[in-house]
Amino acid sequence: MRLLTAMRRAGEIPFGWIADSTRWMRKPTSYAGLSDMMEQQQRFYRRALWDRPGCLRGDLAGEGCSLRVLYDVTAEFDVPLMVNAGYSSISYLHEAAEAISENGKPAFLYYFGDYDPSGCDITRAWKQGIREFAPKANIHFTR
Repeated sequence: MRLLTAMRRAGEIPFGWIADSTRWMRKPTSYAGLSDMMEQQQRFYRRALWDRPGCLRGDLAGEGCSLRVLYDVTAEFDVPLMVNAGYSSISYLHEAAEAISENGKPAFLYYFGDYDPSGCDITRAWKQGIREFAPKANIHFTR
């Protein structure tokens, strides 16, 4: 990490090439006035692509993945990106399973993660946990 830090400070590697997705800054959306809010809403309006009949698509990413690259692609196609740092908590699995069940459409979930032993086992635990809480849902998993 020290070499990467030195190379970024020296301008040899752009800062945007490496992301720290473990730290967040949150700020509520605010506007200069009502007309500013209306203008911003028009610029940011997006039709929900997956609301019509068909299927539900979602991606789960392990913490070792390049989340910025995945998010850019999933955001373009209105696909939820669920970020996982290690094994998912039972609450996280239950919440995901509930969303899939309530949607009532076939769900296609793709896992992007490490190929080390724990990364492969996380895939197994994720499938098992979601199926436990959404036993009747039509779910297709791809690693």
